[in-house]
Amino acid sequence: MKTQDIRMIDGEFEKRTPESQGISSRDILECLEAIKATGENVHSLHIFRNGFSVAGGSALPFTDLSPRRVYSTMKSVIALAVLFLVQEGKLSFEDRIADWFKEDVPADCPKELRELTLRQTLNMSVGQFQDALTIFHASRYGLGMIPFTQREKMKDLPFDPKGMSLTQIFFSLPVEYKPGTRFHYVNTVPELLIRLVTRVAGEDFINYLRPRLFEPLKVDLFNAQETMKDGWSLEAPSRGMYDYVETYLDGSTSVTTAKDLCKFALFLLQKGRWEGRQLLSEELVTEATSMLMPTWMEEGRDEFHAYGYGMQIWRNPFGGFSLLGGSGQAAVAVPEEGLVVVYTSMNTHLAAEGTKMPQIVRDFIVKRLYGAALPEDPEGLAAMEKCFKEWSTAPEGLSAHADGEDALAGRYVLKEPCDGITAAGFDFKNALVRIEQGSRRCYLQYGLGGAFERNTQRPKMPAEGYSKVYGGDPLGCFASGGWAENGTFVLQLQYGDDLRYFRYSFRFGPDGTAEAIRRS
Repeated sequence: MKTQDIRMIDGEFEKRTPESQGISSRDILECLEAIKATGENVHSLHIFRNGFSVAGGSALPFTDLSPRRVYSTMKSVIALAVLFLVQEGKLSFEDRIADWFKEDVPADCPKELRELTLRQTLNMSVGQFQDALTIFHASRYGLGMIPFTQREKMKDLPFDPKGMSLTQIFFSLPVEYKPGTRFHYVNTVPELLIRLVTRVAGEDFINYLRPRLFEPLKVDLFNAQETMKDGWSLEAPSRGMYDYVETYLDGSTSVTTAKDLCKFALFLLQKGRWEGRQLLSEELVTEATSMLMPTWMEEGRDEFHAYGYGMQIWRNPFGGFSLLGGSGQAAVAVPEEGLVVVYTSMNTHLAAEGTKMPQIVRDFIVKRLYGAALPEDPEGLAAMEKCFKEWSTAPEGLSAHADGEDALAGRYVLKEPCDGITAAGFDFKNALVRIEQGSRRCYLQYGLGGAFERNTQRPKMPAEGYSKVYGGDPLGCFASGGWAENGTFVLQLQYGDDLRYFRYSFRFGPDGTAEAIRRS
């Protein structure tokens, strides 16, 4: 089957049926059902083949244009800014990074760091196991920013990092292996690249990319959050329960949409072309998406991270490349099949055991591709489209109403506080709940049957990570509720600005008290 470049029609990707592009609608339906069955907080899924959109959508209350952090997938966008500078002759892959930051390089800087090249930086082989970015933020905000497993290393630094810039810390750290010989993933790299782009281009990487990439691709949203802190001080030894780190990395706090993440992946699949224009050299894109550094030696990497690394872009088991980000963000490209699969999530609670999404994409999509068109399947297509339309992050299997629910309306004091919630009042007839956190009151309208209602008020929940996408609250708090078979009332709060969700099961007692359990 011939692969063409994607076309945009009235701002939307050109569509074809899955069958016309060698994919079964029923396989995609099975894929979506498998995603739902995991219980993971997946927000969107989009599938492209041969230059057409064949299926996709976002789970309520989100849309394809909802602002979201997509974490380390943005490393690839930062790398694109570097590639454009190389294309314009302002940088070369053999340039030494230290030459652009001479004022930050100490006299005793290791020789290997002085000779570190742009190519070695792009492919994550800078020679250091310690992450200068982690040290930089710990020196500013305290050890609360540092995972417990890494805090001991902070005691062994040969210098005091307080007051030092990120680049000063980077060039002061020891070299633990020869740059260019071993892959080791450190978040310092994209931050170095951002600073490099600023120095070479004379403007930040977003403004630099705007006329070269964002405007031609008609990217709906791409901005970088300012570095902020809330509830922090240099003396704070750790993060408190409600100390919300609103933003934190210059690169990973970049905000975009699921739709635009699809565009970035398709742009790379098309080797730098977009709607008939060669925006970025095909040779540069080919090199950036190639296997430049083996990753199988990297400790703790699973099978989907073991196929090598390009320039801020992972290789994947299917002979292609992937843009991968924390909490379950990915754009998986298989050029030989003309395939791109993009999904977004917010699965901070899955950090330890990992997401099942890579296996699902492999088993239900990649392994089931056909090399020719299939017979059209109107019934299968209709079932698939219906499943996408009804897709919601709200819990499934809940009843909109329960026997005797009117008698259960009223205010209940929780036997044990849950996430600071001490009491809750319920008006089931009007789908309204009042959340009390001590003296704080919050009134929420909730949707039924998987639907959500948007609220401008919201309970104050414990901070988890640093996923907030704006300093304010542009999207509010979406609420959905329903009754489980065991007679408990389930309330889900889906936060629009940091994409987290909080799901509570309330069991009501006859004495005006209730039990509330938070479920992931």
